[in-house]
Amino acid sequence: MKAHGIEKQTSTPYRPQQNGVAERANRTLVEMARSMLHAQNLKKSLWAEAVVNAAYTRNRCPSRALPSITPEEAWSGRKPCISHMRVFGCIPYAMVPDEKRGKLDGKGTKCLFLEYCQGTKAYRLMCVQSKKIIRCRDVEFIEDNTSVGNDLAMHPSGRNQTPNAVIVDTSSKSPCVDDDAEEDPSNEEATPTPGCSSTPSKDASTNGEWQTLKERR
Repeated sequence: MKAHGIEKQTSTPYRPQQNGVAERANRTLVEMARSMLHAQNLKKSLWAEAVVNAAYTRNRCPSRALPSITPEEAWSGRKPCISHMRVFGCIPYAMVPDEKRGKLDGKGTKCLFLEYCQGTKAYRLMCVQSKKIIRCRDVEFIEDNTSVGNDLAMHPSGRNQTPNAVIVDTSSKSPCVDDDAEEDPSNEEATPTPGCSSTPSKDASTNGEWQTLKERR
């Protein structure tokens, strides 16, 4: 380091403000990891995989310090490929090798995508059924949802998406009409429906009294 003019300096104990660049980078990674865990409704025990995935993504994004290139390009000298990148926490189906399955067994197993393997062209997955970490190259991703443990379908937003149900009353009957009265027209003493008045109104009784007075005269 001295040959390149680099001098090592240490910060004062309990004073992280003296190493502001590293502290801001740590905060960025932690916030990214927290967002990914909550967005996919995953457990906090996967925080290490989320941080590694956040650092992998951050190194392939432009920053204010390097506006024209990415940190990975500045380090390796070549433009990185991002076509293999997938949504953290999505559901992939890893292909089961022919040597580990029978003729009638399924060709794929349901997993949870965690991160990218370093030094090999494979994905690091967790099998949902056995909870074991596996590495696989032949993977089919379903990035629009995640289902962990109890097969609860979750969108990347982390919220349950239930279909909108509209209940429509198809009955065209009046609420004051009794079914028995409609079926039997001869039944004059039908039981009145609750909520519907069967007593004569005040105007009707008044008209009856007026007609009685006319007949007496």
